Amino acid sequence: MNAKLWFVCLLALLPLSCTGKAQGGKGSLTRSSAAKVIASSPKFQACGECNYTLILGWVQGRWGGCPSDWSICKGSQSSLEHLLRREPMVHWLYTEGFLQAPLELTEVHFRGLNNEEITKQVPIGLALTDKGKNASKNWKGGENGRWEIPLATKKLVEVTGITTESFVGINEKEAEYAFVYTLTGLGVELFKSEGIPAMKGVGYQTKSIGPGLWDGIAMPSDIVSFVPNKTYTQTAVFQLYDDGWRLK
Repeated sequence: MNAKLWFVCLLALLPLSCTGKAQGGKGSLTRSSAAKVIASSPKFQACGECNYTLILGWVQGRWGGCPSDWSICKGSQSSLEHLLRREPMVHWLYTEGFLQAPLELTEVHFRGLNNEEITKQVPIGLALTDKGKNASKNWKGGENGRWEIPLATKKLVEVTGITTESFVGINEKEAEYAFVYTLTGLGVELFKSEGIPAMKGVGYQTKSIGPGLWDGIAMPSDIVSFVPNKTYTQTAVFQLYDDGWRLK
């Protein structure tokens, strides 16, 4: 390279170096630019695992026709405490005062111990308390008693690496990034619990504290399937278009 060409390159501050390799502009994908795109993407921000889905009136399909005195449910002598243990998160919300038996009554039909038909007006499912209604201002949904309760948000820590070469024949690159789950206020309160009473074998990792079916304990991290502030890694794929790199 002669001195004249080198001088022209310096003056022009071209995005392409004089060797022809991309140093900036549309042709490059840096860790900082990739991090901004990933962190602002709808997929990263959506974070379905950050929320707990609460369905009032038919909590996770288990409360159905069970009234508040629960023992009259056909084929069940379980107490309210036992039935709540089928869903540890609901148990926690109930014991913390966010949920209660509803005031409205519903007519239910069932058979008694002697197979006689019984009709009774009873409250069905669960309802929000005043504390729950206040907390629900920060929840999503509410239609038909279905709520998405945010327990955490995802926070991108950094992009740890980008593939140096595009895939053969395709202008694509992979960016590996690290992120953590940051608890919301309600999530912080949940994780103060040292264990939530749970029925054994209900889909959560439970620790046995006794011989009975109901003698289980579920940890908050078992309920939400993540550990707060633990660093996780994932990869994102970028594709080069005429206007720059886009997240696929």
